[in-house]
Amino acid sequence: ADHWGQAGDWSMGDFNDDGVVNALDAAILAAHWGHVAVAEQSDPATAVPEPSALVILLGGLLALVARRGSKRRVR
Repeated sequence: ADHWGQAGDWSMGDFNDDGVVNALDAAILAAHWGHVAVAEQSDPATAVPEPSALVILLGGLLALVARRGSKRRVR
């Protein structure tokens, strides 16, 4: 409503790119209200492990190795 009837671009509400924010732009907005744009993925089936998961895994392995080493020293 701030840019109604004014010249503007897409970011100001001129969705049909005619240079003016008007009822045609409001109709475009109403027709697409609630629709969500979905980003395209090149290969959605590819899983990539998070770096933090690898750090946790390495930390757990180091803890197990340290624990085994301390048990051997006690005996």
